[in-house]
Amino acid sequence: MQDELRYSGEPGSLDDAAFQLAKLARVPESSRLQFRDLIALALEEAYIGNWIILQHFPTFRASDLKRRLMSVQRAAQGLDRTLGKLQGNDVNSDKLAGVALAGCLLDVALDHATFDTQTLYPGFLPRLTAYRHSLATLIAATAEAEKRAYPLFTQVGHPTGAGGNPAFDNFVKRLYEIAQRTGGKWTHYRDRSAPRTTWKGTLMPALEILRVHLPPKGFFPDGALGRSLEHVRERA
Repeated sequence: MQDELRYSGEPGSLDDAAFQLAKLARVPESSRLQFRDLIALALEEAYIGNWIILQHFPTFRASDLKRRLMSVQRAAQGLDRTLGKLQGNDVNSDKLAGVALAGCLLDVALDHATFDTQTLYPGFLPRLTAYRHSLATLIAATAEAEKRAYPLFTQVGHPTGAGGNPAFDNFVKRLYEIAQRTGGKWTHYRDRSAPRTTWKGTLMPALEILRVHLPPKGFFPDGALGRSLEHVRERA
């Protein structure tokens, strides 16, 4: 029958992907050709939408910026704690001798780290105090930048989709619409019995099948795909 959608035998072909997706979504046989045609249109829309997003907005997202700022903040806090131990913070009396020795070694290392051998340095404690003051400034600055990241990006019109890309959100919504229109249904849910966050259902496997037919750059979210799909579903 020419009006039936069958497995093409060509891995990676659109007909093959549509055949697998129709089975996952439990689309009736009578609607599978229409399902295939609608999927093809949705893929074209995804490419156009993603191209528009990449042309008008940077690929660096507010969530990326915040994550990197948090990494800097954590590193600065860890270094500050380590330097604090050299100053005797949180160190009991029987370790103070070791702290003094570490300070002397630090003095030597810092003195040898300069090409200007005539420079006279103060002791290690004043230097550590100055370094920790600078770290405190950096930590405060990153915290303030984190607060400003999302409002700033939103005000200037940057993407605010599940993965920072509205084209991805729109495509997922189109998949829901196509399944409903052709008598099928996608499932996506969290497995509460699993010890870690685990997502199940038919929607994630469908997207993995379609991945080779979707834009290769900046389309899929950087984070966990399951959480991004749940985000889209919640906002739909």
